[in-house]
Amino acid sequence: MKMEQLYQRLIEAVCSQPADERTPYAFEQRIMARLRALPTVDPARLWGRVLWRASIPFAALALALAVWTRVLAPAPPVDMRAEVGLSELDQIVLAPLAGLSEGEESW
Repeated sequence: MKMEQLYQRLIEAVCSQPADERTPYAFEQRIMARLRALPTVDPARLWGRVLWRASIPFAALALALAVWTRVLAPAPPVDMRAEVGLSELDQIVLAPLAGLSEGEESW
């Protein structure tokens, strides 16, 4: 609810009541001054505060998962193909294309 609407409702409620001698002088102005002095809620600031507070647990969770996957990961099996050097791999992959560069037709 907006402050002006709240102000109008309060004024209407007060005006509908009969005057009472027990009410202190300028009571309405003091109440309205206190209402205006209340801080307004900024959604962006509230959201930012929540995200900053949540960043520490999520960073800890990410670190724990990284350690867990590194420690408990099974060792990769030793494969003979892993011992093939890069130059040998290039020769194996490019062998079918070697005949094309020399002008031979392999069709």
